[in-house]
Amino acid sequence: MKFGTCHPGKIDIISERDGKLFLFLVQADDVDESNISQFQEKLNNYLAFILDGQLDTEFPKYQMQPARIEINFRFEPTGIAREFLDIVTIKCLEEDVILTYTVGA
Repeated sequence: MKFGTCHPGKIDIISERDGKLFLFLVQADDVDESNISQFQEKLNNYLAFILDGQLDTEFPKYQMQPARIEINFRFEPTGIAREFLDIVTIKCLEEDVILTYTVGA
C-alpha cells in the first residue's frame, strides 16, 4: 500500500478542489492501540509540512487560505483514534489548519 501509516514521511495526496488546496491522508487500516503512534507520526509530518512553511513555498497561490487536511478512513474511528482526532482537531484550529475526515470514501 502506498498510502497511510505504512509511509509516515509521505504526503499521500495534494489536490485542489473548489479553489482550495487539500492534503489528503488515506488510511485504509483501522486505527487502534496497535498503530495509533504511527498514525500520530503521519499526521505530525503533515503538520510539519504546513507549519514549517513548505506548503506555502510549494503552493504560494494558497498562502492566504487556511491549510486543510482531510483524512479518508476506511473504517469509522473509535476508541483511542476518536479521542486523538477530537484533541488534534482543536489543536489544528489553533494553528489555522482545518482538519476533517470522511469514512468509506
